[in-house]
Amino acid sequence: MAYQEIVNAVRNTVAELDGDVKFQNGLTVDASLFSVDNLPCVILFPFISNVDITNNFYESHNLLIGFYDQDTPSTSTEEREAIIARMDVLSRDFILRLDGNISGNITGIRREPQYRQYAGTVSGYAIQLTVESGGTKC
Repeated sequence: MAYQEIVNAVRNTVAELDGDVKFQNGLTVDASLFSVDNLPCVILFPFISNVDITNNFYESHNLLIGFYDQDTPSTSTEEREAIIARMDVLSRDFILRLDGNISGNITGIRREPQYRQYAGTVSGYAIQLTVESGGTKC
């Protein structure tokens, strides 16, 4: 499975989510980008792909995806819990939809709440997962 296939699958899945959720790809993240106009957002961070040439070019792609919404350093604990809970629901919906949009098996899903990231401007959820697929020779 090629890099662009993965990016497109994630982008298309984000487009299917309820609400006006923005998609960002790569390490373009800067706290200044987190304005109300850019949130909530889903960020596909750079990922590592492994290829096993002894096993018919079997591929596994380890993805890290962040789900963030507006927070501030002065947000109360209850307000922050609500932000994280919304991003928890969004990330769960994303996983279910991604499974139908990607040509590979999703395995090893790990999820973690994110508190006051990027100078306290956002909170949310991060997921790590692996997409496994039979490879093709270049």
